[in-house]
Amino acid sequence: MTDTIGVDVGGSFIKALRLDLSGTVEDRDTLPVPGSPGEVTTAVEQLVRRLQTVETRAVGVGMAGLVRWPEGEFVWGPHLPWVALAIGETLRLKLGLPVVIDNDANCAAIAELRVGAARGCNDAVLVAIGTGIGGGLIIGGEVYRGTSFAGELGHLNLATDGDACACGRRGCWETLVSMARLQPWLERAGRGEAGALEAIGLVGRWLGRGLALVVTVLDPEVIIVGGGAIEAAGDLLLPQARAELERVIEGSKYRTPTEVRAAATGVWAGALGAGLLASDLASQPLPSA
Repeated sequence: MTDTIGVDVGGSFIKALRLDLSGTVEDRDTLPVPGSPGEVTTAVEQLVRRLQTVETRAVGVGMAGLVRWPEGEFVWGPHLPWVALAIGETLRLKLGLPVVIDNDANCAAIAELRVGAARGCNDAVLVAIGTGIGGGLIIGGEVYRGTSFAGELGHLNLATDGDACACGRRGCWETLVSMARLQPWLERAGRGEAGALEAIGLVGRWLGRGLALVVTVLDPEVIIVGGGAIEAAGDLLLPQARAELERVIEGSKYRTPTEVRAAATGVWAGALGAGLLASDLASQPLPSA
């Protein structure tokens, strides 16, 4: 049966999976993210070759940073050490297959829209919390990319005198809400330590304040929150975030509260969405000679 491969190049790991054209995951694999541009392209190629079959028709890759659409150039990312990486073109030549490249959070939003917690929604926002915060915007049932780079929600500025961000500024949303913020407290919170629970509660409230900015601008039907942080501590973060969102949003008592849901597709959402994008590419008719 015809299949496609989806790859997610994150801040720490590269995840890859193979899908049949119905969207069923057939196999998956991972590698650590290497340091140099040549090495990352080689690592993606290696994962694809491990997973591909004679029926593989296309490859999709999601990357954490600014990706020029539809050319497939990785322009820059605060958590990945490369600039102006023509990964789409390089992979097409190496693999001899059609390749589509997009931002990883856009890919995760596609996964949630088609098979996850945003299914059936026309207007939704995906917030992915891991090494940083990624955002995917669904408007009118489609990913909204602007001229290429829409959805960089992690770099909304919530605290101008806050901690330094990997992007070079201070006080970005992802300096306040990330796995790095949560990691020191997770084990202690699991033992019920009050100080750890309060620290995670504060992260949840900052999450809610950022969501309030998103709702103020976009007023989506639903916000989907996913990524490693939600896998690890969603039951602690999301109640705080929902309450803070309702507390600080403009006109709160006159609004229907925006629903905030945990993502359904987990930490493989980026790879899954990339595979679904590749399925779209594979289903397009071949150009005439």
